[in-house]
Amino acid sequence: MSLFSRIATTILTIPTSISFVTCISTPSNQVFAQEPEIRSIRNTAVATPFRGDGHASTWDGRLIVVSAPGLYAGEPYLGWVTAALRPEALVRDEDGLPDFTAPDAVSEPTFLHRVPIPAGDDGVFSDEELRQIHQHPDAQAVGMAVVNMIALVPHPDRAENPYPVDEHGNPDPGGTFACYDMLVFATLHGFDPFNPEGKDVLGRLSAKIVVGEPKTVRTFIQKAEITAPFAALKTLDDQSIRGIEPTITNDGRLLVFQGDPGNTGEIDVIVYCWNETPGALTGWSRPQSLNRMYELDRDRMVGGIAFHERFPIAKQPLIGADGRPFADEQLYLGAYPWISRDGSELFHTTLRTGRGEQARRAGLAVIGRLTDFRLRPIDGPLNPNRGTLLPDQESEGRLFFSSPGLSPGMWKPFPEARDNPVGNTDWGPVYPLFSSNNANYSEVSFYDPDYVAVVPMNEVVAQYGEVDPLFANNLARTGEPGRLDSAWFPQEYGFDGEDINRGMVGQALYLGDRGSVTVSANELVNDIQSVTVQAFVRRLVDMNQSADNHDRHLVTIEGALELVLLEDGRLQAWIHRNGSRYGVGPAGTPLPPGTWFHGAFTYDHRSGTLLLYQDGILITEAVIPDPGPVVVAGGDLVLGPGSYGQPADFVAGNEAILMMDEVMVSRVVRSHRELARDALRPLPKSQYQTTEQALPLGLERADAKIPMDNAWTAEAAALGERLFFETGLSSNGMSCATCHESDLAFTDGLPLAVGNANTTLKRNTPTILNRLFSAAQFWDGRAASLEEQALLPITNPDEMASSVAEAVAFLSGDPSYVADFQAAFGETPSASTIGKAIASFERTVLGGNSRIDRYEAGLEGLTEGELNGRRLFFGKARCVACHTGSNFTDERFHNTASAADVGDVDAASQGRGAVTGRSQDMGAFKTPTLRDLDLTAPYLHDGSAERLVDVVRLYNRGGRTERGRDFEMRPLGLRETEIDDLVAFLLALRSDATTVDMGHWWPRWPERSVLDLLRQLP
Repeated sequence: MSLFSRIATTILTIPTSISFVTCISTPSNQVFAQEPEIRSIRNTAVATPFRGDGHASTWDGRLIVVSAPGLYAGEPYLGWVTAALRPEALVRDEDGLPDFTAPDAVSEPTFLHRVPIPAGDDGVFSDEELRQIHQHPDAQAVGMAVVNMIALVPHPDRAENPYPVDEHGNPDPGGTFACYDMLVFATLHGFDPFNPEGKDVLGRLSAKIVVGEPKTVRTFIQKAEITAPFAALKTLDDQSIRGIEPTITNDGRLLVFQGDPGNTGEIDVIVYCWNETPGALTGWSRPQSLNRMYELDRDRMVGGIAFHERFPIAKQPLIGADGRPFADEQLYLGAYPWISRDGSELFHTTLRTGRGEQARRAGLAVIGRLTDFRLRPIDGPLNPNRGTLLPDQESEGRLFFSSPGLSPGMWKPFPEARDNPVGNTDWGPVYPLFSSNNANYSEVSFYDPDYVAVVPMNEVVAQYGEVDPLFANNLARTGEPGRLDSAWFPQEYGFDGEDINRGMVGQALYLGDRGSVTVSANELVNDIQSVTVQAFVRRLVDMNQSADNHDRHLVTIEGALELVLLEDGRLQAWIHRNGSRYGVGPAGTPLPPGTWFHGAFTYDHRSGTLLLYQDGILITEAVIPDPGPVVVAGGDLVLGPGSYGQPADFVAGNEAILMMDEVMVSRVVRSHRELARDALRPLPKSQYQTTEQALPLGLERADAKIPMDNAWTAEAAALGERLFFETGLSSNGMSCATCHESDLAFTDGLPLAVGNANTTLKRNTPTILNRLFSAAQFWDGRAASLEEQALLPITNPDEMASSVAEAVAFLSGDPSYVADFQAAFGETPSASTIGKAIASFERTVLGGNSRIDRYEAGLEGLTEGELNGRRLFFGKARCVACHTGSNFTDERFHNTASAADVGDVDAASQGRGAVTGRSQDMGAFKTPTLRDLDLTAPYLHDGSAERLVDVVRLYNRGGRTERGRDFEMRPLGLRETEIDDLVAFLLALRSDATTVDMGHWWPRWPERSVLDLLRQLP
C-alpha cells in the first residue's frame, strides 16, 4: 500500500463519480477535426490518489506536493509528500474519463519534509509529545511542523527550471535527471512554538526536487529536500503579513490569501499583496481586499508592465454573483483561494459549512477575466451540495484546489504528452482542477460572449457570503440573475433538509404550474438575430389529464420566440416575424414523467431555417417564408411555464410539474456537434489516416490529417504537382504556383497577394508548407480541408477567375491528363478529383530537420543566444500559447491585435469572424507555422510586418490595441537582447533540404546568404 493510500484511510472516502455541471464553452474557432472522442467530464468528478490537506503542483503540473495530513484534532502530521504525475502513462477508462489509478500514472511518493512520529504513537498526542515533534531537528530545519503547502513557484534566479542535473542534483548540461528549484510560500501558525508573534504569518522556504527519467512513463522522485527554512514575509513598512492559505502567481509577484486589510490576523476576507521583486521576502504591499485591486493598483507598473496587463484579474471592477459591483468599502469574503498562474482567474470558497459560524468550506466559485469579472458559483461535483444545511461534521468541505493550468494556451497541461486526458475536453478554455481534501479531479469551462443567457439553475451567492434562494445564477455577460416565482431549489421544495444536487448535470429548479425564472431584458437579449435555445427538462406530472390543452412553455421571449413542451411530452418551437408566428414540430419521443431529456432549437435568420433537437439529435426542421432577424422589443426572458396557457386544476398551487436545468440562449446558431455536446452525447472521433512515409526529423506522423476518402498515393501527388503549376485551370494564365513560389517556401514575398488583372488582394499569401498537419485552410479557415481549398482560387474572380466546369472541361480535353486521373483515381477529371490531387501534392510539401529538430533529438548544439531564445519561446515570450506541436501551430484562430489598421472592420479584417459570425472570432486569424520563417516574409495576415523582428516587437507591446485581443496576448517585457535571441531561435527552424529525400516530391529551398539572414535582425 502506497503512502497516499495509507493517508487516505484516515479520511472519509468519497464516490469516484458525482453528477454535476460546470459552466461550459465552445469556442467557434475550435477545429473539431482535431478532437478525440471523450465523454464529457463536466458532470463528473474523478478519483485521484492525491489526498491530504493543502497541496500545490509545480508550474508544469508534473509534481504534486501534499501536506499529509495536519495536526488538527490530534491527527499525526506526517509532513510534505511529493509524487510525480506521469501524463505519458495516463489513459482514459472505459467511460472515456482520465484514469489516475492506471498503472504507472503516478510515481511512488517521497517525503519532501517529514516530521517523525514518536514510537508507539496511538494517533493522539499530548502537549508534551507535540512539543517533542516540534523540537525535532527535522522540524526545526523547516521552522515549523504544521503547515499546508499550497503555493510554490520556480526560483527566479533560474533561467531554466527544471534544469538538467546528475543523480545527486548537481547541475550538468548533459545530465539525465531534472531538478525543480522552487520557492514555497506557507503559513506559520500562531500556535507553533517557533512563532514568536502568536498569530498566523506568511513566509517563504526554498526546496529542490530531483526527478529521474523526466517526462516519461517511468519518472520517479530521486531526491527531495528543503534548502532554506521558513522566513516571514515583510511589508514595505516591515510588518509581518498575517494570514493563511497563500496562493501566488507564477512570476512570484502577486500573493493572494485569507486575511484582512488591517493585517490583524483575521481570516474571513480574501486579500492580496504585490511585490516589484519576484518571490522576495521583503517589500510587499500592505494587504488589501481583493475588490480594491482595480481601483488601487490597475495602472501601477510592476516589472515594467502595467498591473492589469500582468495580472488580468485587475482589468475590470469585480462584480458579485447578484450582478452588483463590489463597493470600495466592501470586504471580499471568501476562503481557500487559488490564483491562476497568470493572475487572470481566482477560485475560492464562499459559504460557511454546517450550521453556525463554521469555516467557509462550501460554495466553490471562480471570478476573473473568463467570467467577465463576475463571481460564478460552480455547479456540480465540485459543489455536490450547499454544505450549509447539515451539521459541520457531515458536510464535505471544498478546499485546497489547484490546476496545472488553463487549456488551451500558454499553460496547457503536458503539451509534450500526446492525447493526455487532462484538460483535453470538447470545451475550452478549461481549467482542470485537483482537490487534495476530496482526492478528486474535475474541470471547469467558460462561456463565449454569444450566450445571452446561461442559467445553470444553481443558487446565487450574495456578497455578504450567504445563499439567496430567490434568485438563480445567470452566467452570461452582463446578464441579471433569474428571479424565481413559484419555483424552488430542492432544499426549499421540502426534502426535509436533504442537501444534494438533483439536476441532470448539477443543481436544478422545481417549477410549479405557473412557475418561472425571469431574466430581465438587457442589451444582450435585445441583440438576437439568429438564435439557439436549449434546456434540460424533466416532467414530473402528466399534463394530459383533461380535455383542456395543457402545453407548457419552457423558454419564452414575448413576441419573439418560444420553446414549448406539449402536454404529451413532445417538443415544439416558434419564431415570431412581422406579426406572424412560424413553428417547427411538434416532434420528438414523448418521455414519461421522471425522465430527463435535452430539448433545443435553432433559427438561422439568413436562411429562415428552424431546426428542432431532442437529446442532441435533429428530429425535424422547417424553413419559414419570411426569413430575417428575430426582433426583441425589450421583452423579458421567461424560463418555465409562467402565465402562458390555461391553469391545470389537477395541480396544487405548491406542486411542481417539471424540473429544469442548464437553460441557455445564444444569439448564434449552435452546431449539431455543440448541441450534441451540451446534451451529453458521446462525440464521434474525427477520422484521419496517417502516413507510413518517413518524415523529416521533428515532424510527427500521428499529427497527419489525411482524409479517409483521399488516401495518399504517389500517382495522386504527381498529378497534383502537375495541376499545381497548370495555367490552363485559369482564364488569365495564373496557376497555384503564381502566388505559391517554391523558391520562397511557396509564398510570393509580397505584403499582399496580387491576383487577376494585377488586383491587390486582401491577404498575405500563406505558405503551403506542412499542410499535411492541417485541417481548416486560409487565414480565416473558410475551407474545411485542403481538398476544398484547392478549388476556391480557381473560381475566385480576383484570382484564377475561372469555374470548376471550365477546369474539368480543359483537363478532360487533354488525353495525358485523362490518363493521369485514371491512374490516380480510376476515373475521369472532376471537381472532387481535382481537389484530391492538388491536396495530395500539397501534403508532400514538408519542412523539417532544422537545427532545432536536431537539437531536440540530441544530434546538434545551439548557440547560447538560440538556447536563450528557446527558453523565452517556451516561457517569458509565451510563443507556445499558440505555436505548439511539431509544426509549431495550434491550427486555431486568434486575434493578435496585429492588423495595421485597427479601425478597419470590413470582412478582410474580421478574419474568422466573417466566416462564423461569432463575436469571439472577430479579428481572429489562423496561427501560421514558424518553420522556414526566413523565406516567408513579410509576415502577418496583412503582410504589415516586413521583418521577423518587427513581429516580435509588436507582440512584445501586446499588439496594437487591447480591443478584441485574444486573452493570451499581453505585453511581454522582453529586452532588446532577448528579442534578438528569440529571433535567432526562430530562424534556426529553417528546414535542411539537403538531408531530406523521401522518395517523392519535397521542397528544395534555395541557399540563403548570411546577408539575407542578417536582414531579419534589427
